[in-house]
Amino acid sequence: MLYKICLFLCLLPGLVSGQFIFQNLRTNDGLSSKVIRSLYKDKDGYLWIGTIKGLNRFDGAIVRQFGIETGLRDLYINAIQPLGKDDLILGTRQGVKVFNRKEGAYVNDQRFEQLNTIDIYNIYLDGFSRLWFLTQSGIYIFLNGKLVNLETMVPDAEILRNAKYGLSILVWDQARGGFWMGGPEIYFIDCRNKTIYHKSNNPNRVPIFDVSNVFAIAVDAEGNLWYESRNTKSLNFWNQKTNKMISYSELDGERIYEGCNKIFIDQKGRVWISTWAFAAYLKEPGEPIRKIPYSQNRKYSIGYGFFWAAIEDVEGNVWLGTLNGISKVQANAPVQAIYQLPSFKYFLHTGFAHANSIVVENSTIMAAKEDGVVRFNMKTRMHQRYIPDNGPDLVKNKFFMSVKSEGIWWFAGLDGIHFLRPGGEKLEPLLTGAFRFKAKPANLIFVDSVGNIWF
Repeated sequence: MLYKICLFLCLLPGLVSGQFIFQNLRTNDGLSSKVIRSLYKDKDGYLWIGTIKGLNRFDGAIVRQFGIETGLRDLYINAIQPLGKDDLILGTRQGVKVFNRKEGAYVNDQRFEQLNTIDIYNIYLDGFSRLWFLTQSGIYIFLNGKLVNLETMVPDAEILRNAKYGLSILVWDQARGGFWMGGPEIYFIDCRNKTIYHKSNNPNRVPIFDVSNVFAIAVDAEGNLWYESRNTKSLNFWNQKTNKMISYSELDGERIYEGCNKIFIDQKGRVWISTWAFAAYLKEPGEPIRKIPYSQNRKYSIGYGFFWAAIEDVEGNVWLGTLNGISKVQANAPVQAIYQLPSFKYFLHTGFAHANSIVVENSTIMAAKEDGVVRFNMKTRMHQRYIPDNGPDLVKNKFFMSVKSEGIWWFAGLDGIHFLRPGGEKLEPLLTGAFRFKAKPANLIFVDSVGNIWF
């Protein structure tokens, strides 16, 4: 079993650190379009998918398309939200549509008649179970069974009359009881106090109001803000307790191009970032921002390095709606990432040198390979190779096993036992005084309970 696991890790397509094993749904799985605009997972476990060509449902095995019989197959669906017990409300380019999950069909609902012919950019649920509609003609709220304009609830909203709603987003802030409104100008709609904060009304000197053209915002569990700025081409983190900022002009060593289109924070505190450069990134708590590798030829890669929709279900699975289908990260995946250890020239004429054993310690992989010992740091994605011989007898670089005792790594190989001291740059052969082991091949090494080395 150990051999199979080692071989599995060695032979799978090699991706870099920080990449998850994604499960993907694409058009060949039944999706009506590969471009996903919205996602919603209901209490029965069904994933509802809003695409640019209609509504789909995934039950865990099969994708079903809806609207074919009624001529609504090609709806451009920007948003999906629950409405009552059995209905879903959809925000589309052809207005609001209501879909009954039990009947599996669209139904008429006169309560939303005034939104039936205008472009619905998005629909949001606030912390008071009210639906907010971001439309081409303004913001509406479904309040006590009726649609009302935002100004009816928040008179200060008259400042938004000239807002460019097609470029705007709303992000609910549970701690502050309101919506952050991103776009060319930044606002905070305070639902509790029925007022709006902005750059001219910023009593707490929140730094996000000092910038413009912010098209992606997220709020973490502590009430801190993550937001991008198209003007400064930066990703920014604001600590609300200290009122201090951290700005990133690069993501994983790459300059930010035209900013970010989506920021999502899951319950584990991981920050998922999609950019207009069609590259996605992930920041885990306490770790640097890492790029999520994308490959169109690898089955377990993210569907595409750009996503519009992101949700987390009750099981903790993260679903991303990308430009190339849906990508899912399981909460408790048996394999979290695949790494490729580099191969070097050795005595066999093959394209790779397989690993005979792999030992993982914290973020370090120590692999005993046919072409030497390779240490790989999963966080920094850097490797270092250790060999006893540079040639011409490359077979001496073959190692079978490695163990660690009291800070020292020990290796069994074709050229005997070698060890690596803490901070050491090269392997040292095991010697006992002037005695050199005559029977050099060593194919087994282990550490006992008191730290003695057996081989």
